[in-house]
Amino acid sequence: MKIGIVLSNTPSYSETFFNAKIDKLKENGFEVILFSKNNKDYNKTKVVAPLKHTFIGLLQFFLIVLVNFSSLKKFYKLELLCRNSKKRAFKNTFLNAHMLQKKLDWLHFGYATIAMNRENVAQCINAKMSVSLRGYDINVYPLQHENCYELLWSRVDKVHSVSAYLLKKANSLGLAKATPAEIIHDAVAKEYITSKKSMQVTSKKESASDLQIVTIARLNWIKGVQYAIQAMSLLKKHINNFTYTVVGGGTKQELEYIIFLVKEFNLENHVILKGELSHTETLQCLQKADIYVQPSIGEGFCTSVVEAQAMGKVCIVTDAGGMPENVLHKQTGWVVPKMDAIALGNKIMEFYSTASEVKKTMALSAIERVENNFTTEQQLEQFIKFYS
Repeated sequence: MKIGIVLSNTPSYSETFFNAKIDKLKENGFEVILFSKNNKDYNKTKVVAPLKHTFIGLLQFFLIVLVNFSSLKKFYKLELLCRNSKKRAFKNTFLNAHMLQKKLDWLHFGYATIAMNRENVAQCINAKMSVSLRGYDINVYPLQHENCYELLWSRVDKVHSVSAYLLKKANSLGLAKATPAEIIHDAVAKEYITSKKSMQVTSKKESASDLQIVTIARLNWIKGVQYAIQAMSLLKKHINNFTYTVVGGGTKQELEYIIFLVKEFNLENHVILKGELSHTETLQCLQKADIYVQPSIGEGFCTSVVEAQAMGKVCIVTDAGGMPENVLHKQTGWVVPKMDAIALGNKIMEFYSTASEVKKTMALSAIERVENNFTTEQQLEQFIKFYS
């Protein structure tokens, strides 16, 4: 079976869910082609890039038209019906020509936003169309683009959602409940899961070393790092031996805002901004943590939280989006209200004063739940069924 996966770029260091999926599909006999802006093969996977707006790109376009005239003609006519503009119809035909020349069984869009202006491609190459629903697609983009997915919902054959929350919200945005859909959570490889026998949780209250708190997140507003910084200012009033490490980059303006908050709350000796790290370096940083915090305002599911639980870290997360599906309150971690720095700070204090055996029991429950529900092996089996 041949699957084309459409991404804006080849998977980045933080998109471990795409890396694992592509690798596992190929290991199990699927032929995978990536469509992205990058034109270099990725991890021994063929990458096909869009045509460039150059003289050479125009020549390539006419060659594609000659060889695949019927599919491009069909696409152009469908675009005319949907867009009501010859200029836009031709533009979209040019932009999608690299996909319209391929023969696929499935055309899968890694994000709903990537499928926009490409909704008619699968139909023209006689492929089934699927799309993944992730946080930004459903929580943010539709806020300023009303009915943006109307054509997509009418074309898609099957939907993959990383959480029940996102699927329900997509239904409220117009996705028919009758549309076939599967909830396949993000997952981690078994080698990243800490052995329950070797897992230890020490009581930092009785230790001279710092309490290590970690967050893995972009500095974008939706990840809520600003609320975690405020929570640290409250924590500082009660204990002084703690370090809060944030792994993840952001724009110049986003970084300036977080640095401003750190200085405003006099947290220079407590907060460390690591910036972007490789996945290996990120896991090394996570390994040193006593507690993992995810202060997001909006979230689809959050792979980082799954990885933290897999490593036996007690997690405090907000109730944003699909995170209550990720962490079970008082069983595998704690869930607090989003945008509530006081609640987050109080919960960290509660963790600090909780007996080590209680924390160990919670961490063991988290590891066990990841083993039973969120491994890449289980995820792969679900995706094989999804495409079948």
